[in-house]
Amino acid sequence: MVAKRADAMYYKEMFDRKSNTVKKLQTNLNEFCSFEAKRNKTNVTQLKFDRTLLVNNADISNGFNNYFTSVSENSK
Repeated sequence: MVAKRADAMYYKEMFDRKSNTVKKLQTNLNEFCSFEAKRNKTNVTQLKFDRTLLVNNADISNGFNNYFTSVSENSK
C-alpha cells in the first residue's frame, strides 16, 4: 500500500513539473506506460477488409486507416 502511494506520488510529481518539454513528456509516458518494453514488430502480409483480401502494403495501410477512422461512426 505504501509502495503504491509512493509510486503514485512519484508519477504525479513527474507529470506536474512545469519544465516538462514535449520530449521529456514523451520519455515520462514511455516510462510510465512501459511502451518501449512492449514494442514488437508484426509484419502484416494480408488483411481482409470489406470482403476484399488486401496484399499490397499501401492497400493494407489504407485498409487499417479506413477501419480506424470509421470506428466511431460505426459505433453510433
